[in-house]
Amino acid sequence: GPLRVADGAGERVVCPIRLGGEAAGYLQILAGRGAASDLDRRAAEHGAVVAGLHILRQQTVASVEARVQNSFVQALIRGEFGPATGLEERARLLGFNPHGAYVVGLLALLGEDARKRALTGPADFQLRERLDRAMRRALGEEGLPPFLGYLMNLVVVLLPAGFGAGDVQATVRRLWRRVRELEPSIACALAMGGVQLGAAGVARGFREADSALAVSTGEGVFWYDDLLVTRLLRAVGDGRVLREFHQATLGRLDGERAREPLRQTVRELVRHGFNQRAAGRALGLHWNTMRHRVARLEALLERPLRDPELRLRLELALEIERLLDGAEAPATRSG
Repeated sequence: GPLRVADGAGERVVCPIRLGGEAAGYLQILAGRGAASDLDRRAAEHGAVVAGLHILRQQTVASVEARVQNSFVQALIRGEFGPATGLEERARLLGFNPHGAYVVGLLALLGEDARKRALTGPADFQLRERLDRAMRRALGEEGLPPFLGYLMNLVVVLLPAGFGAGDVQATVRRLWRRVRELEPSIACALAMGGVQLGAAGVARGFREADSALAVSTGEGVFWYDDLLVTRLLRAVGDGRVLREFHQATLGRLDGERAREPLRQTVRELVRHGFNQRAAGRALGLHWNTMRHRVARLEALLERPLRDPELRLRLELALEIERLLDGAEAPATRSG
């Protein structure tokens, strides 16, 4: 019940605002320099009940909105959205434009098995809920509607895209950074489809994001359009062919005592578009040392690095290496 508290500012009545037996906040009545009366005490009790009812009403409204959002997002990604379902009118009331441009994202809770999977218990459910709250908050800070749904270990995000592609990517990067700031201990990845038009396009965008998630590895943001090479390599059903290609290219470095430094050099060269000075700076190497490594690589690979075919082979070999490593050592959850 209410408590009388006295301090330097005078006496006040403090009453907890309870929801389901737990305190959701406190209501205070300041009595000023005088003593708090029984009327103040009764007023605090009454006010706490009214405040609790108001909070409960707001929570109920938010819960209903979240369920409607989940329902129409689920219908959209399944291609079942339309007047016949009764969801279109409710979706419009929440701000969804059935004819607008949207991007679908999948915020995935990572674990030790498949990147898309069923939740394994209450702990997984709570982690997904935390990711949902973090994304909801990030969207609110960006002034974007919280069109969110849930599927297995995924939080489905529907982003309006009525602006340029560069703006979409910049917005997604800010959302990702904010989610990681809010939940740094949860291992997760964000896979994005391309910009799609209309309700029918959302289902295509979901399939693109789902494909991007499937071929990506580790944490980070992954775009469907950026993973074309990876998707093509994944389409090669015979893993033995990929391993043979990898061995025929980078396997030439295996006999070197400085094998790992040479592989690091190849990675940085590919990452910097074969700009040797930029790769050397990234490795922290003196220019003469970098030149020596490049000469050694060219000798082992039996082609100059300016050869376009060699550059393509090295890029493919590194992508195959990433795919093979991801298949053999799936991401683990932290926190």
